[in-house]
Amino acid sequence: MSFAPDGSRRAWAAPGAPAGPGYAATGIGNRRPTSTKPGAPLKAETIATLATVLPEHGVRTTSDLRTAATTRETLKAVERAWRATPDQRSGITWDYALMLAQIPGVKADRMVIRYVARAIGARPEKLSPERAAPTGDPGGGGQGKEDRN
Repeated sequence: MSFAPDGSRRAWAAPGAPAGPGYAATGIGNRRPTSTKPGAPLKAETIATLATVLPEHGVRTTSDLRTAATTRETLKAVERAWRATPDQRSGITWDYALMLAQIPGVKADRMVIRYVARAIGARPEKLSPERAAPTGDPGGGGQGKEDRN
């Protein structure tokens, strides 16, 4: 997620306008889609969507995101909104946004998930990053029988 230093959404404010996502994607030289799936939106389109969705949850700046993280329920609501954005369901970019905002946590990437899955006899696609990287939260990490199979 990237906002201007003042927290504005200048480049993302009007999809389809000269300052919309297509224009921004060309301007920054990244017209890549969010995934290899046919019809996947441009990364810039996703940023534009997030720049509209996040303020609905009180998140306009990185500081706002850190404030949201002080309450588990608030952060979960913001995460649900983020992950409901097209092609953001996996939560990979959400995890990176939290890291960039310096919100404490542990992120298990694909390599870690595969390693942990192999070690516990689980299928990697059934093992969530939260389960692969225990955080000390009784409900957040460790091995559960739902991870097997």
